Amino acid sequence: MKQRDLILYGVIAAVGYWLYTKFYAGASAVANVVAQPIANAYVALTSGAAPVPQGSVVFPDGSYLPVANIAPTWYGSALVFTYNGQNWQLQPQVNGNYPAIPYVAA
Repeated sequence: MKQRDLILYGVIAAVGYWLYTKFYAGASAVANVVAQPIANAYVALTSGAAPVPQGSVVFPDGSYLPVANIAPTWYGSALVFTYNGQNWQLQPQVNGNYPAIPYVAA
């Protein structure tokens, strides 16, 4: 192998490494922009809807509401719904009813 060939390969390797370091972060950002909507769509299509428990919701003032009248959604480990403009969190079932407490985001 000639010395000129070694220099040429060395220059090609150096330029290739420089291009890699220069554009790697940009390529990663572009890949994230493309992958995020695909991942969100996959999760949305494969995730089950929040379960709708049977029974009644009992509010702190003692009033009742059939569970079928609410649309609960999961926020972390809390099953939350909106009623009369306020967010409520369902507690574990007690005697066939679900106590509701005001929901405060953590």
